Amino acid sequence: MSDLEIIKNTNQKHIGHTLYKYKITDSTNNRAQEFANDPNNHGTIFIAREQSNGRGQYGRDWSSLPDEGIWLSILLFLPERLQHPVLITAFSAVVISDWVDKITNSRSNIKWPNDIYLKEKKIAGILTECGMKNGSDAVKTWTIAGIGINIQQSAEKFHSLGLNQAGSLQMFTNQQLDTESLSLNLIEQFDQSYESFIHDPIASIESRWCSKLRLQNQPVEIITMSHNTFHGTVVELSFSKIILQEIDSLLLLPFKPEEIRNIHLLFPER
Repeated sequence: MSDLEIIKNTNQKHIGHTLYKYKITDSTNNRAQEFANDPNNHGTIFIAREQSNGRGQYGRDWSSLPDEGIWLSILLFLPERLQHPVLITAFSAVVISDWVDKITNSRSNIKWPNDIYLKEKKIAGILTECGMKNGSDAVKTWTIAGIGINIQQSAEKFHSLGLNQAGSLQMFTNQQLDTESLSLNLIEQFDQSYESFIHDPIASIESRWCSKLRLQNQPVEIITMSHNTFHGTVVELSFSKIILQEIDSLLLLPFKPEEIRNIHLLFPER
């Protein structure tokens, strides 16, 4: 395999019609940004067998060994009404969670704001980045969904690294998993789901997103982007708002999703 392969797939209508496949790169999000000046690159995927300096939420970084997981980024030029990080993060999380459920015959959940958990182990994470590029005709807004999914790592490896909350798909299946074939299958799932998402994101994924978050009517701790902390019960959850009923005062506190840094269950499920 060369350091870079460019693969065209005419079967993919929206996502994955063009695939930049790297043997190793620092971050697939970095590679996607290099192509973000041209809306014709909408739906292009950048994938690597190995990342040397991948980025996570809030500036966290990490690296990987060859074929241990799926490390890819999707470059999108979304309609203006969908240019909100919460929407593409939710879309990506639901697609990945549904896909994980099929692979493992289990039920995964989404942990706010961008992680996929299976049986209390973090399986996958999403980093959504947005930006503006000045074109000859108008300013274009791009969105990149960076995705990392653990595939082949063992529980022993995670333990040796002090990552006891991490898990991989192989830990929850009884078979040897092939990372390359799984990545192509995941790309197909994204492409198939994108059509309904762009036409009506609320109808297509909002209820599944809410269900997989498992926050409705649960006592939680909300930490805002300004690092304020609130405790209460989630009484309403949607793409547009989250309403928390405070434990002590019973006041109803509305939040926009983009105002919330993290949400923790006060009494996690066991």
